[in-house]
Amino acid sequence: MANSKTIVVGYLYNTNGMAAWNLEVAEALYNSGYNVVLVHSKCISTNPNLPFRTISFDIDRKCDFLSKVLFHLKRFYNKRYSFASILDKYLKSQGIIPDFYLFNQSNLIDAKLKVPQFIKASTYPSTFKNYIHSYYLSADFKNGSFKNLLNHLIEVIGWYFTDWYAYKHSTGVLCHTDILAEELKKSGVNSYFVPPPIHIHHISQILNRKKMVFLTASLQIEDKRKRVKWIIDNFLKSKIEGELHIVGEADDSFIADYASDLNKLKFLGKLSRDEMDAVYQNSDVFLFASTSDTWGYVLTEAMANGLIVIAPDLYPYNYIVGNDDFLFPLHDSQAFRANLKKVSSSPQIATFKKSFHDRAFREFSHEGFVRKIASILV
Repeated sequence: MANSKTIVVGYLYNTNGMAAWNLEVAEALYNSGYNVVLVHSKCISTNPNLPFRTISFDIDRKCDFLSKVLFHLKRFYNKRYSFASILDKYLKSQGIIPDFYLFNQSNLIDAKLKVPQFIKASTYPSTFKNYIHSYYLSADFKNGSFKNLLNHLIEVIGWYFTDWYAYKHSTGVLCHTDILAEELKKSGVNSYFVPPPIHIHHISQILNRKKMVFLTASLQIEDKRKRVKWIIDNFLKSKIEGELHIVGEADDSFIADYASDLNKLKFLGKLSRDEMDAVYQNSDVFLFASTSDTWGYVLTEAMANGLIVIAPDLYPYNYIVGNDDFLFPLHDSQAFRANLKKVSSSPQIATFKKSFHDRAFREFSHEGFVRKIASILV
């Protein structure tokens, strides 16, 4: 059923989980009859076959180190760069009159703009202490330069102030989990529990392969926060039957270190979202060990394709997975390998895969997202 309201979704400026949220939200709303406009950076190439309208838009900012530091320092006293207002003016010059904005970042809102602006939120707890803890988990103290560590610290602290400014001044906050929504409500924030949507793939038959295929993925395989090397090393040490397929960019020297193990490992390189669909559908188990993601888009994508997911027992991965039997303490190699062995030897693989797929449908489907958001955008 068509809906006359125009919803602007943005801001698509990279190819990580932020991109997934923008594209999935736009698709979910469009398929439910909303007039959708997706705003993306000029440096991002979008699929020309997208059914909804896309607009390329950028605000020029200096990107040298000093400019970055000054930009983040401005967050401490809530000085913004008026993204929403400038975007609104541009859209109206193109004949687009927005009724609502759905933003994927807190620094995009502008309190001066009277059009309703909603932001997504994922960081829990939303305390200053937790933001500093996330810095501790993600900073590369061993190899990072002082300049990079300082810039990262300023960035993290800046996000704390920016997030809370947006929580207080946006029309509403779309929280990834119910516990975050409840926490923000206690602070007087207009918050809603609206998990990020994902396209649920129809699976007519769940196959039991003779050789189980494990999968892990990261934009940059050597990103220490993602701990892909840790996953690879523990997979090899587990000595289980099966292959591990690794998606993402890596230096030739990194891959060369595993030259003697290529009968068990397959490096697939960087793949597009469309290419990932085939990879998911030819895999059985997704392995994840990131230290500090505020959501796990690859987890919900894997589940939506009928994969079993093994992940750290941390927020929000534990909520996404929804089953303690497939979680492990973050740095516990033995527990991780025990999970691999348990899954690889289980006669209930098909049952496990169906349960993960069913959970993805219940919690993260496009239809569920639209039902929630329709009651908010009134």
